[in-house]
Order: sequence, then structure tokens, then C-alpha cells
Amino acid sequence: MDSIKKRILLSREAMLFDSPLYILKSFMSVMTAYLLFHNHSIIGKDMISLLFGMMLTLEPVTVSGLRSGISQLKASWLGGVTSAVVLAIFGVNWITIPLAVAITIYVSLIGNWKEVSAVAIFTAIYMTQYIQYNASGMPSVLLTLRLRLLALTAGIIIAVFYNFVFSKFFYKKMLHKRLTYVLEKMHYFLTTYQSVSDFNTLNRIKNEAMSLFKDIDVIFSHTPDLRMNANSQVRLISELKNLNHYIIEIILYSMTPQNERVAIDEVVVAYENLMKLHENLRVEELPDHMSPETHNERAVYYSAVLLLTIEKIESVIKA
Repeated sequence: MDSIKKRILLSREAMLFDSPLYILKSFMSVMTAYLLFHNHSIIGKDMISLLFGMMLTLEPVTVSGLRSGISQLKASWLGGVTSAVVLAIFGVNWITIPLAVAITIYVSLIGNWKEVSAVAIFTAIYMTQYIQYNASGMPSVLLTLRLRLLALTAGIIIAVFYNFVFSKFFYKKMLHKRLTYVLEKMHYFLTTYQSVSDFNTLNRIKNEAMSLFKDIDVIFSHTPDLRMNANSQVRLISELKNLNHYIIEIILYSMTPQNERVAIDEVVVAYENLMKLHENLRVEELPDHMSPETHNERAVYYSAVLLLTIEKIESVIKA
């Protein structure tokens, strides 16, 4: 019975990331988009661009969603204009279709060599496969580009609206839930480290700890909508990242054959306290002379760092 529940119910991690709210917001957004535009004389011809662009813009907070929407519009302009020029000069044939995609990739790499926009590539393909015709029955790249941009813009506007509405009601709890997820993952890394000693398991949790930096960066990307002041943002993110660095360090330390495992009982206890976020806890600043290189008991150092972090994270949550 329990195994069935695990398969059909959302995990705790999914709940901490407000997955039910995301499902509800997606339902409301798609319903609104369909009711407003499925009979529209222009946008109704391309509900796919509208709905897909809208889903990509749905974010927990307004600023992140708006940034995503603007990025999609820029990429669509890039792919659309590039393809329109190629098609207007050479027409639609077996060589211009791949040429439009290739040139779009080339121009995209000029702007950012690390990443090629999937939206730009999709728009380039769209321009060659979903061509619109003018009143004379002739193919028109301008009408095709107009349809793509209007449908995408409509989807982005709907997504931004629902991002704003949902963030107004739920953003106060979001920071606490995200922090809970990150701290529970850190606690899992430490308790796993304490209970196992084989290299493969330690290597796995080390890799998981490294990937946790991405989740911490997601929290930081949402801070503009959380109305946190600059000092609180810096304090929160730097301490969480430092904390994760410490975890990776002790795991790597224990994976080194010539060294013995570090005793971290104190660290695990500190993390249990950290997750509870005691209201009355007060910790003094770490002495300058205390460091993992100069202190005999490395675990004491880590414990002190963790306890100090409790106070700093609490101050951010209460701000």
C-alpha cells in the first residue's frame, strides 16, 4: 500500500517546491488562454505557440517569469528575422530550410557561445513549416512572423499575470519551503556520510551536494520578488553556499585513502538544530583564529559554522 502511495503521490521535495500550486496555475493559465484566444482571427491559428510559450514563462515569482518571457521574445525575433531573410531571398526549398536553422544557430552562438536558444531554433523551423498566406494566396514570411510573435506575446502576458497573482498570495511561504528543501538535503548528505563508508556512496552524495548549488542559485534568482534587502540576500546565499562547500570538503576529506574519516557527530546534531530554526538561538561570531587548518578537531569547526548559520538564516526569514 505504501509503495502505491509513493508512486501516485507527489514527493516531499515536490511539495516543498509548490508543485500543487504550479499544477493549479498551469490549469488556470491554459483555461484562460483557450477561452480568450481560441476563436481569435489571428492568434487562434497558432494556439501551440501561445500555450507552449506561456508554460515556459510560468514561474513562482513575477520577475523570473517576465525575464523568461522577454528572453523568448528576443529568441523568436532572432529565429524569425533570420529565417524570414533567407526565405524571402531564396524561397522555401530543401536547402533553405536547413540553411535558415544553421544561420539561426550561428547568429545565436555569436551572442552567447555557451548556449543555443531552443526557442530561436523552434522559430526558425516554424517559419519554414507553418507558412501563412496573404489575400492573393502567396506565402508571406511577414504574416508568418506576425502570427508567431502575437501568439507568443499573448501567452507571455497571461503567464505574467498569473505569476503576479500567485506570488502575491504564496511568496511569503516560498522562501521558507525552499530553505527547508536545501537544509534537508544537506542534512541527508551528512547523515549518509556518517552511516556509510564505501567509496561509491560517498561519491554519489558528493555529486548530489555539488548539484545542490543549482537549487541555491534558484533561490537567489527569486529574491527580487521576495522583497529582501541586498544585505540579507548576500548573507543568505553566501552562507548556504559556504555550508554546502563545507559538506563537500569533509566528504572529499574522508574519500582520501591516507586520511581517516572525520568525526562529525557534532555536525549532524548542529544540522538537526539548524532545520528546526529555533527562535531564541543566539550564536557569537566565530573567532578569527578558528579554522579547519589550525583547529585540532575539524568537526568542532564545522559545528561552529553550522550553528552560526542558524542565526543568519533565521534573520533572513524573519526580515
